[in-house]
Amino acid sequence: MLSFSELNDKVLIIGAGMVGLSIANQLVDRKISSNIVLIEKEDLLGLHSSGRNSGVLHAGIYYKPGSLKAKVCISGAKRLKKWIVQRGLPISNCGKLIVPQKKS
Repeated sequence: MLSFSELNDKVLIIGAGMVGLSIANQLVDRKISSNIVLIEKEDLLGLHSSGRNSGVLHAGIYYKPGSLKAKVCISGAKRLKKWIVQRGLPISNCGKLIVPQKKS
């Protein structure tokens, strides 16, 4: 496998949805590469699943406490909220209420 230095820090990302844009952002933030080309088949960014998601920052409650999935979900939501607030973007802190359907 080639390292980024062998590629002269050139990166091609196919898909400019939430994942593609997040990867590009991380590459720039971590100073791995700023020489990035995004290829998107649509006229605008995020028109597929990224444009149709629920917009919820998940709290990781559906995963086993302490599991990698739960930790990644929690830390990712915190990082995204911080990123949103730093840029003065709107965010709704509405919370979530989970009501059990039966006693466990």
